[in-house]
Order: sequence, then C-alpha cells, then structure tokens
Amino acid sequence: MLMKNPASHFMTDAWMEASGVQNPAAFGCFPRFLQLSREAKTISLEETIRKMTGANAERFNIKDRGVLRQGLAADITVFNGDTVRDNTSTSGTAAPPQGVEEVFINGVHVVTKGKINSALRPGKVVR
Repeated sequence: MLMKNPASHFMTDAWMEASGVQNPAAFGCFPRFLQLSREAKTISLEETIRKMTGANAERFNIKDRGVLRQGLAADITVFNGDTVRDNTSTSGTAAPPQGVEEVFINGVHVVTKGKINSALRPGKVVR
C-alpha cells in the first residue's frame, strides 16, 4: 500500500563504507524497488522510476536532475527490467545487484557491462 501512495517517494540515505559490514540499502535499495515493481506488480515500472528520480528532484527543488532532457546532468542507469534484482542479504551486505548494465554520472560512463570503474569520481554534492 505504501508503494502505491501518491505521496511516497523511493530514496535512501545509505552510503558505502571503505570496508566492513555495509548498509545493504547502499547496494540494493533501488534494485529492490524495481524488483518489487516487476514481481509484485504493485505499481508500474514507469511510476517506480518516477518515484526514484523526477519526483524526488521536484520535491527537493533540484532543477538539473531527475529527468532526461538536453542540458541537464546526465545521471542515467541502464538496467534489464526482466532481471534487475537486489542481491543483498544479512551475510552479503555488499552484494552488487543483478541486471544493472550501465551507469552514467554527470555524463561519465562509470559502470560498463556491470563492471564499476572505481577510478572515476564524477559525482558531486547536490545542494
């Protein structure tokens, strides 16, 4: 019911630590919502993505993110809607998700064919 609520948005305040036990949400939050959308058919895939992206940018008045439009920051995740899945567990808190193929942050290609280029750091704090 919460996923369907028009006021709900999907986000996390989790971050990755340099080592040790991780907060599983840092790796699996958004893949889990996409997986729930597909498997439980609670809300559409399009609405799930909107609640993760544009709805959050709008709520926090972030003007250059949240939608794909020329001139805006190119933060893009390419995933397979049939296979995207959260793989974290209590014993595998840093398990990478399945089905995330490509990621661009500020237009920089940081994940290629599921492999992260950890030397790249194109992100920035959004105020």
